[in-house]
Amino acid sequence: MRKYKYVIVLALFLMGFLLVEPYLSKDCIHRWAAVADRLNPLVKEETVYIRTANSSEAILLSTAKEKTVYITTSYDNHGQARKISCHEFDKHMTSGRYLEVVTKGQNVQSWREVLPAQVPAKAREQLR
Repeated sequence: MRKYKYVIVLALFLMGFLLVEPYLSKDCIHRWAAVADRLNPLVKEETVYIRTANSSEAILLSTAKEKTVYITTSYDNHGQARKISCHEFDKHMTSGRYLEVVTKGQNVQSWREVLPAQVPAKAREQLR
């Protein structure tokens, strides 16, 4: 009977963590947030938009091993801001380019360069 109590408590703790974790990692740019979001099945994929090095908020962290790491503010279709850390860029990005970034929480799944006309109006307003 005691064993079942431990299993139930552990299951409740795990379910609570899975439900709360997306809110804890929303603007967290640490690597653990990306790993936790990748493993959490409750975190949905989302498309956000950024403009490369358009403000002082884009911070170049490292260029070690030809990998550039940016911390920047992204915007979703509704113009809601969110900080993301982009570790996946292979080279230094040209300033002023619009990127469509597919994320799963803080984990960047993919990105591609888009034309300004392809960015939703509310996100484009915020990126100017």
